[in-house]
Amino acid sequence: MFLTLHIYGTATGTVAGMVRRMLHGGGVRTFFQAARARARLPSHADLLSPFSPLSLFSLFGLFSLFTLFSLPASGAQASAGKGVAVQGGAGPLLIGAGILAAVWAVSLWVVARRARRDERRVQRREADVLREQYSRALYAAEREAERFRSLFDLAQVSIFRSTLDGKRFIIANQACAESLGYADVEELLRLATPTRLYQDPRMRDVLLDVLQLHGRVDNMELELRRKDGGSLHVMMTATLHKEEGYLQGAVLDVTEYKEAERMLRESHTFLQNILNAMPTPVFFKDAEGRYQLVNLAFEHLFGQSAEQVLGKRVFDVAPRAYAEKYYQMDAALLASCGPAVQQYEYQVVSAGSVRDVMFNKESMFNEDGGLIGLVGVIMDITDRKRMENSLRRAEERYRALYMNAAEGIFTASMEGVFLGVNPAMAGMFGYDSPQAMRVQVRDVGAQLFVQPEQYAELQERLRAERVVSGFEAKVVRADGAVWWASISARGMFGLGDRLERIEGLVVDVTVQKQSAEELARLVITDPLTGIANRIGMNQHLEKTLRQGARSGCRVGLLFIDLDGFKPINDQFGHRVGDMVLAQVAERLCARLRSADLAARVGGDEFSVVLWDVGDCAAVERVSRELLASLGEPYDCDGTLCSVGASMGASLYPAHGTTASDLLSAADSAMYEAKRARARFCMAAEPHAPEENEGAECVQIPAGK
Repeated sequence: MFLTLHIYGTATGTVAGMVRRMLHGGGVRTFFQAARARARLPSHADLLSPFSPLSLFSLFGLFSLFTLFSLPASGAQASAGKGVAVQGGAGPLLIGAGILAAVWAVSLWVVARRARRDERRVQRREADVLREQYSRALYAAEREAERFRSLFDLAQVSIFRSTLDGKRFIIANQACAESLGYADVEELLRLATPTRLYQDPRMRDVLLDVLQLHGRVDNMELELRRKDGGSLHVMMTATLHKEEGYLQGAVLDVTEYKEAERMLRESHTFLQNILNAMPTPVFFKDAEGRYQLVNLAFEHLFGQSAEQVLGKRVFDVAPRAYAEKYYQMDAALLASCGPAVQQYEYQVVSAGSVRDVMFNKESMFNEDGGLIGLVGVIMDITDRKRMENSLRRAEERYRALYMNAAEGIFTASMEGVFLGVNPAMAGMFGYDSPQAMRVQVRDVGAQLFVQPEQYAELQERLRAERVVSGFEAKVVRADGAVWWASISARGMFGLGDRLERIEGLVVDVTVQKQSAEELARLVITDPLTGIANRIGMNQHLEKTLRQGARSGCRVGLLFIDLDGFKPINDQFGHRVGDMVLAQVAERLCARLRSADLAARVGGDEFSVVLWDVGDCAAVERVSRELLASLGEPYDCDGTLCSVGASMGASLYPAHGTTASDLLSAADSAMYEAKRARARFCMAAEPHAPEENEGAECVQIPAGK
């Protein structure tokens, strides 16, 4: 009993001291906040735990009250033996301890409740902030995803993702679908199999090997197969994602570039052959003065092959003493602000000997005014120089050469009267004799030049340059025939440096000019059929569209593809196939006006440009006539054979205002005609309503 009373007394004193400090320390709330801070109770959960002060003091108070109510019985029994001293001293202490414990428990309960409420409020606020941040982040992510999806769909480059086994596409953009010939992405994903898109299936294995080795491939050239079976040349950049089970890449369509490269090579070969056939040395230098093109005559003149010359400068080709002169003249020409012509005499070392030559050079610029380089022609004038020296040394020898020279030689006054002409000169211009020419021609410029101002130009150049070589002009024979003459002349000056007369040499260059014109014609002409080729058709279409824009006239374009032509080649051979193509060209030209143009733009593909055609009905009428003509039998080396045709048409300006737009529309309409087996389709208008979209196909039976 004494030990119990001692424990209760000590606890009561401690509680009393705590109550005093609480009362003198600023109130119950401040006391319990400080007590909680000192106890480092992090939350209401700690206050309500079994071993918290709240739980311990609650148990202590309950135990004290229980002891208080049980003391009377215990005290009565004890008083009989030892007296009532214990009951009288322990009762107040137990009552005070119970009250203090109850107050302590209630205070801690209030603090715990407030702490729980504050903690819930903080948690709700933090949850609201987190929800708002999540909503903003989600909105930003959705906007970013939408933006990237829009860029993905609008990209002009084909973008795709496929499974590693190549059995299906996972995603693709519209450009990918269109380049492979599919209407939209859904059709591509539904019908296309990546492994079947390679013209050479082995290239997919090569692609996968490179991806397995490096994880990435850049700009690999591949040939793919379109939906319609056509070839598509591409440059592919792809990456391998082995863990995710897919590969993705971007594909750039380079089909047109490949075709242009092929045509460029063919044109270059053709031009090189033409230049090699010319007896005059010809060369081309770029803007840096490096040789980029030479012909055989140039190789023979300098004694070096094209492989030794191309890419080199004059210092690598000619001796330095001569190369310095060439370099100075080239630099002066290349420094011109626009197209310029340069002519001068100099020398070259050829086969160990020195040759006198005439350089004729002209600077070249592109459409944007950028300098491309210069083209030059070298005329060997060694013989002419020797002749001039001989003429100066001996009058007799001069007279013999003068009278027997194949070139026309003349001397004329500034008033336009001939002072002397040789027989060749008279013969060139159709006069019976030199004397007759001198008598009948009283004004050289007016009577012999198609453009009299050219003779005045020659005089002005002689005043400035004293010697003029290779001056080309159209001249007139006595019978009215026109031909091209190349005039090399020098001025004879008197007192005061006054030009008194002209001495010159005339060469008939009509054949050369005709060759140049023929060369220009061949560039735009199909050699098999004799009609325009793709280059000629494009030039004519551009010119016609400009005329249509000025005059308001409409221009029609037909794109024709022969059906069943390959079996003729296979059965009768390419010679008979060429005969059929020539007959197709003849039939097209026979039913066109002089203002229209027929062209062969591919193997068995033709096109027709119709000037001032009216409307779509007129285009359809002309197309019916052409299809009827093309549907008639052909002479296949003594055997009659038939060839069909599919035709697509477009009309300026309804289907486009540029040549490329019209060609694309007509080409698409032609393929639509093939698909519909209608033989003729008119292209759809670009902005037609949805219910009218697509080409308008007209069923035209064969031979009708």
